Amino acid sequence: MLAQLCFQYAANRFGGEISKTMEGFIEILSNDLHDYYVNERNMSRYSGRLGKLLKINKEILENVRMYRSRGEVARVFDVFNLEFSHPEMFKDTGYQV
Repeated sequence: MLAQLCFQYAANRFGGEISKTMEGFIEILSNDLHDYYVNERNMSRYSGRLGKLLKINKEILENVRMYRSRGEVARVFDVFNLEFSHPEMFKDTGYQV
């Protein structure tokens, strides 16, 4: 789940050639997941479980978007000021310096 989130984020963030590479990684992950459920778990019908996993990822992305917008509003109105030792790590959070 985490790898899929990271690959999807990188694909959306950078686009172009990186997007194609990330989509390839996502495809490899989905094929491995399918192989795991069908061959190792003997579950030919795993769509319900997959739906639950994707729902969790969707909720995580919605949470990130919500907090990003809150951070942008706080920065516009100068509600608080944060300093980071490594600000590049927080570039997409809305809390950048």
